[in-house]
Amino acid sequence: MGGGCSSGGKGGSMWESDIALFEPPSPQSPARKGSANYPPPESGFLKDDGSCSPGGRSEVQGFNDAVSPMSPSNPEEENYDSSQGVVWHAKLMTDEFSNPKEFLPSGELKPRRPMPIIKVSEFLDGLQKIDGRWILQQPLNGWPSLQGLELRALTVIEGNTFLTRKIRRLWNAESGADLPAAASIPKKTRATFHAGAWTAVGWSRESPGFVWWYVPRAIPGGGGFGSEGCFFGERIVEALDFGPRASCTAVRVHAFAHRYPVESESVRDRQTWHTGVLIEWSHGEYTTLIELAWLNGISGYAGKSNWVPDKLESVTELYQGMSPSMVLPWKAKRSEIRVLDMPMSGIEEFKEFLHKYSEKGDLPKSQWRFLEPKVYASGPVRLRLCTLPQVAGYLLSYCKRASSYDTLSANCQTFAADLYAFLAGAKDHKPFGAIVRPAYQQRIYSFLYA
Repeated sequence: MGGGCSSGGKGGSMWESDIALFEPPSPQSPARKGSANYPPPESGFLKDDGSCSPGGRSEVQGFNDAVSPMSPSNPEEENYDSSQGVVWHAKLMTDEFSNPKEFLPSGELKPRRPMPIIKVSEFLDGLQKIDGRWILQQPLNGWPSLQGLELRALTVIEGNTFLTRKIRRLWNAESGADLPAAASIPKKTRATFHAGAWTAVGWSRESPGFVWWYVPRAIPGGGGFGSEGCFFGERIVEALDFGPRASCTAVRVHAFAHRYPVESESVRDRQTWHTGVLIEWSHGEYTTLIELAWLNGISGYAGKSNWVPDKLESVTELYQGMSPSMVLPWKAKRSEIRVLDMPMSGIEEFKEFLHKYSEKGDLPKSQWRFLEPKVYASGPVRLRLCTLPQVAGYLLSYCKRASSYDTLSANCQTFAADLYAFLAGAKDHKPFGAIVRPAYQQRIYSFLYA
């Protein structure tokens, strides 16, 4: 291993994977007409058809029988508390209701919708009263991690116009009343569930933190973890600290930007730029890409990332490496930080990748991923403490302190500007887009404090 890197010298990897492999539905692009295949949810190019997993087909069982999906909320555990957990809403479908938007030709509900859907009969049959709380035991709408949820309320929208529309509460947990009968649950009823308190801060109790780090098979020696896969949360720091490249340091940092290809651009499209950061390491064997985006925007979208070569495969290598606990509907107002090791030794190879999948390459437009890609800032890493585990710690601290996502003030551009400024010591560095700059407030100290 070149570049002055050495093993952490602390034994083998400390990572114990919970991964269960499963197949997503066969993909059919839900993208807006003329846009690239599987643009990320935060791009704004997805149709409003409610589809999270591309295609929305029913073949979602595909779990490896040897490893069961983790239940994110166990209401029977001691000190179970859902009051501070993630809130999930679901649409209840009366059993006689049928709509092609929500149902497959077979009559089954489409699985894994952004707002989950469930038939009234299945909903009532799946609830179990535990210690005075009504708990939905099975996965909600096929989402492997939406199980063990506590039902908190049932509401219904009444009225047909904006002026007459109102929300009526059918049932709430505080009342202590019995659940309504199926016949008394009307159309347009919404169920509100709470997950366990820990779900607000991570994908598992044992490893909180909405940061994941992906090591593809193409990375020699399994990268800093010594193993391929997708690792997440606080445990990645310890895993990297015990890994084969624990002492390798970041030597150069680059900021890049691109737009998303679309057949007919609107004014908003022309102002929509995605940005991120690429790190070069002292070992010189591969680089690492870091970006911020919607929480669950890839794990809840069948592992479709612009940064993996097999993006158009029905089951991507990235998706196979993700724990079922990560497979949830995306949250547009929460963020996650994504870290992907790239099998490219330096910035020139990365530029070739951007070139290949853009209007500058030879691929047909239907396979473009980027429009006008550019590396707009480069420099040496000036931070004295910048090994792999230290970088992971910085990212976890930032995501904990800056967990919200906002289109103008807390997004991929503000994060990339903060990270580049932090690593390169560029205190005057600003976000790439002119629209984002006026509201920007640098927060590099968020990387330092947990």
